[in-house]
Amino acid sequence: MTRLRMLLVILASAVLIATCASPRGLGPCGGAQAHPDRPIVCVDDSSEVLRVLPDPVVFHDVLSTDNTMSPAILWFTKSGRGDLEIRFRDEGCVRDIKCNGSKCVGAAARLDSVQERRVCKYDVMLTGHPTLDPEGIIVRCCISSEPEP
Repeated sequence: MTRLRMLLVILASAVLIATCASPRGLGPCGGAQAHPDRPIVCVDDSSEVLRVLPDPVVFHDVLSTDNTMSPAILWFTKSGRGDLEIRFRDEGCVRDIKCNGSKCVGAAARLDSVQERRVCKYDVMLTGHPTLDPEGIIVRCCISSEPEP
């Protein structure tokens, strides 16, 4: 059953990635706001220095509509090109990251029972660009998702 759910999350993620990376300008690169249940990260590769939008990316540990499932986090390049790689330094934030060309998807990890949030650094690597090290913030589902200053 868990494997079926993960396959459904990956399938839904692939549809979202294809939609958001389309030339219509949807997703964070086009200004839409990501939600902690469906975090989408745009890797802006339009200059020599990479940027990610949003930074930090904030996501829930479980879906607000189903506390047995983890949200899928999606990354895609603004150009739709490149060999994108995402690596979290701590496996306690995002797991099962799979990348295919200019797109990556991973699943949010669960917080420990005493944690309300966890801040994690990760590396964004793209052919022809220096590595970038933004942050991901995992928060307990349905509490404030605003990062602290």
